[in-house]
Amino acid sequence: MQLVDQLKMPGVRVDILGADTGRRMESRLGGFISSEGLPEMQRRLAKFHLAIAEAMHALREDLRRQTGRPDAEISVRYAEAKRERIRDLAQDILGEKIHLTPPKGGYGHYLTLYRGRTLVKYARAAHGVGPGESPLDAVTPLDHLKGNATSRLPPCLRELMTQAWEDVGLDLKARLVASVQKRLEVLVKAENEVRSRNGLGPLITPSQATLKAHRDRILTPTEFSIATLGERETGKGRGRGSTDMRALVIGDYVEIDECKASLVVSAKAGGVWERLGENDRAMLQTIDKEIRERL
Repeated sequence: MQLVDQLKMPGVRVDILGADTGRRMESRLGGFISSEGLPEMQRRLAKFHLAIAEAMHALREDLRRQTGRPDAEISVRYAEAKRERIRDLAQDILGEKIHLTPPKGGYGHYLTLYRGRTLVKYARAAHGVGPGESPLDAVTPLDHLKGNATSRLPPCLRELMTQAWEDVGLDLKARLVASVQKRLEVLVKAENEVRSRNGLGPLITPSQATLKAHRDRILTPTEFSIATLGERETGKGRGRGSTDMRALVIGDYVEIDECKASLVVSAKAGGVWERLGENDRAMLQTIDKEIRERL
């Protein structure tokens, strides 16, 4: 009778699948029956991971034929040594370009092959599915299950973190993050005494990693470099000839490499050149020569 009563409770259902697998993939996906219900980027990565697993399977079969051992498996070291071969196989299976290293030039939706340990992980996940389970669901990334990415630090603690950086972290002595954390501990202790007298809970001093992330949030790399290394040293590393887009002072405009804009060409293409007099044409050519020169 107790079993019958429990089966009548809301949300209870009978798992009719085998005991070996049950609803393992549904549980892994956080309630989704299939990965098809997930966002497009996750489905794209799932196909990428499955292509890697199939490439690893083909590589394993080649290894078994070459060694004559039917039980040979791909090790992490072997997968690391054969990354280029795995990339070629997975690329043919997927039909998309896969890079061995992240391409330069900023953020993009590129597919970059993982290192050996991750390659073996996805291969084992795809080949370890049971009856009725989809290998695609087994290698789908679980980005939709990630927690809240918003900051959990109270605003008053962030103000103390900023003050700690301003007190000891932003000078030419180039203090370590540990020194800033010690200063923050003093500030937090003083603040907790006030909070205790007012019936509030204490603040917890964050880790050095959190403190460093807060610095990167409130300062650009150029600003931090000027504060700790000085303008002259910063200009050497982030000035003309460097590869990043920069402005060393507020309102400073810096051309990158060379300017290929031409007022003369634009005037001719727009049909304005024919209406200009000789003086105006000479002036445009003078300005055009000036802006085309590299800084």
